Amino acid sequence: MAIIFPSLTKLEKIALGMTMGLGFITQELFLLSVLNINYSKTSVLLPIIFIDIFLVFLFCHNTNFDKKRLFVYIFSLPIRIIREAKSLNFFEIFLLGPLIFLVLAAFTKAVFWPVYYWDALALYDYRAKIFFEAGGIASSMALASLPFHGAPPMTSLAHAFIYILGGENANPQFIYALFYLALLVTFYASVRIFCKRWVSLLFTFLLASIPFFVEFAANAYTNLPYAFYFGMGTVYLCRFFKEEKTGHLLLSGTLLGLAGWTRSPTEQFILATVMVLSLWCFWRKKYYWAPLFLIFSFIIFVIPWKFYTAYALNTPFMSPEIISAVNAGMNSPIDIKRFINVTALLFQSIKGVSGTSLVLAFLALIFFPKMLKENVFLLMLLLAHLSLLVFGSYAFSLSWPDWQDSITNSAHRLSMILPPIALYCCAICTPFFPREGEGKK
Repeated sequence: MAIIFPSLTKLEKIALGMTMGLGFITQELFLLSVLNINYSKTSVLLPIIFIDIFLVFLFCHNTNFDKKRLFVYIFSLPIRIIREAKSLNFFEIFLLGPLIFLVLAAFTKAVFWPVYYWDALALYDYRAKIFFEAGGIASSMALASLPFHGAPPMTSLAHAFIYILGGENANPQFIYALFYLALLVTFYASVRIFCKRWVSLLFTFLLASIPFFVEFAANAYTNLPYAFYFGMGTVYLCRFFKEEKTGHLLLSGTLLGLAGWTRSPTEQFILATVMVLSLWCFWRKKYYWAPLFLIFSFIIFVIPWKFYTAYALNTPFMSPEIISAVNAGMNSPIDIKRFINVTALLFQSIKGVSGTSLVLAFLALIFFPKMLKENVFLLMLLLAHLSLLVFGSYAFSLSWPDWQDSITNSAHRLSMILPPIALYCCAICTPFFPREGEGKK
């Protein structure tokens, strides 16, 4: 992280290192299964150790590593934390206190509560235990050939990794609190580049206090990891154009690829992102290769799993529900009344997750048109994702008899990708928020 993304803050690097590292470890577990190597502490940890040693050597070789500076940094850390705490004003303390409470509450619940949500018990954690007991994905398919094997495996493999290290009685739920913390740290750092500290804390608190984020910060669902990977992947894509640092595009592509590795459907949102990015690059007449990089990242992280499950389980390459929804949407006449009903139901479903953040974002863009000119790409992405939710839900309603319940249950989870993007948009598009020469901390 320090070599590829030197401009990121230290806490940002740690947060991204934890979450991306966990994603890469699950990719390693998948590769071990492809190579028919059974899971064990040795087979799993040995490649990680070798890669870490290589990266440490690379870091020391390329950054003129100084041991004295490292020791000085470590031992001076408490002093700098105390100094930073003393510089906080009353409003910043007022915001920071609840943030710390929310994070500690998430870790407490994640560590001391067992996995208890139905989908986690019946799918994600159950599949992880089968992977762990069977010693791999292929072996687990022979042990329990169940239809949910085809779902993206990231969270189940992350659970399996914890079981490999700590045994079958380990509780892997703490990784979701880590994702929650990483989301807040990376979001704060991304806003802090353009805004004062109190503004960054305010919008981070708005994100942290969204009820669905608090709920899924300690529950074994794919929703929060997916929201982190996709939401922050989009934010770093916007930062790539604002700061013009190639490392941000690499970071964005990796996070968006891991989003596809975590939850489906992601292909449609990736496609919408690539289309908006292509239009923007041709308009700006530069970075023509950026859309190709996002497509390449998605292929690297997602397509091998689809081929593997199609070969091993004879599952369709694309979800039949998506295919039928696309066919229904293209072959059926437009039903205006149905479209209005679906849209109303959709916004009713997502208002608790994304309502406030979307309203703030659009108000900022409407009332401050000068800032809109500087953030057209961000607005295009936000509108593309929101439009995809609306039209996708409408097409789904044409092909699914019980569409009301299905849309209600799925919309609020999928819409969790929107608040990080919308709140970031609001923070940097409101002209009295940008910092006035204040240094980044």
